[in-house]
Amino acid sequence: MILLIKLYKLITWLVEPFARFHLMNRVKKGKEIPSRYLEKLGVTNIQRPQGKLVWIHAASVGESLSALKLVEILLKEQEYQVLFTSCTKGSADILKDKLPAPAIHQFAPLDLPQALNKFLTHWQPNIVIIFESEIWPNLVFKVAKTIPIFLLNARLSDKSFAKWLKVKAIAKLVMSKYKFILPQSKVDYDKFANFSDKLHYLGNLKVDSALTTNSQMVAKLEKSLHGRPNWAAVSTHSYQDEEIIVLKAHLSLLTSQPGLLLILAPRHPSRLSDVIALCTRFSLTYELHTKTQGQISEHTQVYIIDTVGELGNIFKTSKIVFVGGSFNHINGHNPIEPAHFGCAIVTGPKFTNFTNIYNDLFEHKAALKIANQQELIDTLAELLLNPSKCNDLGNNALKLISNNSNLSEQAWQFIKSQAT
Repeated sequence: MILLIKLYKLITWLVEPFARFHLMNRVKKGKEIPSRYLEKLGVTNIQRPQGKLVWIHAASVGESLSALKLVEILLKEQEYQVLFTSCTKGSADILKDKLPAPAIHQFAPLDLPQALNKFLTHWQPNIVIIFESEIWPNLVFKVAKTIPIFLLNARLSDKSFAKWLKVKAIAKLVMSKYKFILPQSKVDYDKFANFSDKLHYLGNLKVDSALTTNSQMVAKLEKSLHGRPNWAAVSTHSYQDEEIIVLKAHLSLLTSQPGLLLILAPRHPSRLSDVIALCTRFSLTYELHTKTQGQISEHTQVYIIDTVGELGNIFKTSKIVFVGGSFNHINGHNPIEPAHFGCAIVTGPKFTNFTNIYNDLFEHKAALKIANQQELIDTLAELLLNPSKCNDLGNNALKLISNNSNLSEQAWQFIKSQAT
């Protein structure tokens, strides 16, 4: 067990000299920001703010949005400064607009000895909060020596859980370094209980993370639609033909509702050319959000959202939402976001990333599950023709989410009490 940990540390020490070249190659591919890639090696030109500092880390866009409520709470108390790190270029783009001042954003250091040393020596955090599933051995061992570290809104996918079980002794050693682990569901609690007894359950903090909207953009979209029937498919993927299923369903619905509009938001806008190719293949007229900025032509059949950060505007505009990643191995995306807007939520058969949330939604008649393309067509047709059922689903979802808010505040008060 100890030998494997030492081996991991040795390997990361050996590869560290090549990390700079790896990051430079990612810059060439457009996967890193040229002026900021050295932050991942612990290098920065931003001064540490005076006073106590909380380091909050969230890997990508979804986790970052979930953490923003916590940032607001900390800044409002004015007891701690906030350093917020993430890993992806997309998260940095989102946080540039959404991270409240005076919180500082940096890219997280790679799990390499010298990068971590430089980062921690410069920032000297007083508390470290890691969101969801970022469990990096070097970081955890290094931080836990002198700083209380918490794993917040923690989750383990079935795949990750199976991997950790194979090295259970190592998992126990790594996770014992956390001051506390706060799982996001009871299922995750049971998984983490195999590796740690320092657990505290509150619930899923994503309940607190309502997306922001742009009132001007929403007004443009609503004016363009002027009552036109529509539905949205968000966070879609190409895997297992998910987007083909969505577009074929839309084609079928157009035969009975020729004015119907599909608002399509792929999970990764960088795949725009693939989505356009599919629309062309099915002879569907389309427009791009970046080109029209919400002014949708009445002849457009598919309105493609080719930027990030627009989901709040979509959920405000379209009240029937299919949440993607649920026809393939992605295993679902976050249904809480459309629930905040009172949308009627539809999911495919695969949603193990959010099993507990979906089960709550199903139990409260706040979401619908479909198994295949024909069921998607039938369900959408029923919702479009039956506004009262659509409204009931949306209202039930909103009520359920509203009854489980304020978890970020509870989490922070618990962390603060345990950190001192």
